[in-house]
Amino acid sequence: MHSDFSATAKNARMQIPVPPLDIEAIRERSAANGARERVRRLLAGAAMALGAVGAAAALASTAGGWHLWMFGNKVELVIQSLGIVRYPVAADVRNVVARAAFPVVLPDGVPPRLRVLGIAYSPMDRPTLMTIQYGNASEPWVVAVSLIDTEKIAADEKLLPAGPEPAFTTQGYHFRIGRETVLVQGRHISAADAQRVEAVMEHESPAQTAAAFDALLTHIIVLQKVTPQVAQAAERVAPPGKDVVVADWDMRLIPRLATQGKPLRDSRIVYLSSIPQVHGQPDYDNATLYWPKAIAIAPNGVRAIATALRRSHTGPNCNCAILVHASNGAYTVWKIDHRTLRATQL
Repeated sequence: MHSDFSATAKNARMQIPVPPLDIEAIRERSAANGARERVRRLLAGAAMALGAVGAAAALASTAGGWHLWMFGNKVELVIQSLGIVRYPVAADVRNVVARAAFPVVLPDGVPPRLRVLGIAYSPMDRPTLMTIQYGNASEPWVVAVSLIDTEKIAADEKLLPAGPEPAFTTQGYHFRIGRETVLVQGRHISAADAQRVEAVMEHESPAQTAAAFDALLTHIIVLQKVTPQVAQAAERVAPPGKDVVVADWDMRLIPRLATQGKPLRDSRIVYLSSIPQVHGQPDYDNATLYWPKAIAIAPNGVRAIATALRRSHTGPNCNCAILVHASNGAYTVWKIDHRTLRATQL
């Protein structure tokens, strides 16, 4: 009797419908949480760089994308729309600069051995503010440089509540280049560091600063959950051309996308809109997030990765990332070990 009951119970358990695990939905939620955290940290750099002491200071944009007011140690920040790019490549930077409401002069002269790891800009369609995140493999948040349309600063003083005469003061370092106000801030940044940035930007032409800025950009597409160390290792291996490095949830998605004949989307860029305010600060948790439908890897490339993973018995728990290079319709795939950073062609 006991044996029959056990078999019946097991059979009943097997009949319970269990919905398939939706890896893509989990990935999207993970990406949303990660994007909100990146926005907080990237915009915090601009807020800290503009932290006012003593007299009232004001910075606001009439374009409707963002406003920032500071009185003493109190900061009130309003952001209505925002774009953020993680690991931007040259095409991403050109796109933002081309849409800016002011002639952008990109930074140069930052401390050596730093790379551009992120850019936030507001408003999304016609930026009057850009904040650039510089870091390295061991410390991703070394310097934040903000570029702001100077004309907006003067024009928006009328948005201030009645009170003392506003004075533009900062805890970081600021100067003007052309039509933009440049703010340099970081825990390890000295006055000499900021002065070097100013001197280089004043001496060089916009084309020269743009070329120097491009040299600090990554040359491959780095998707979510790829560590800075792995990204650097992938860059050393990647041949010139179209290269993408993926890890974690994207690796889990590959088999399903290959079966469905779908591409892998580019998750580096995210837009935020309808950002509510809570206690004078943007509530990114309840903002509307939107990812452009850009394609990182075409369906043929997804199938090539899936085949390489299957043949090499490499799964999402391999403690590795995958680099894929596309050339003339053919795909080359490498596995990069998270611990040793060694790349092995699959």
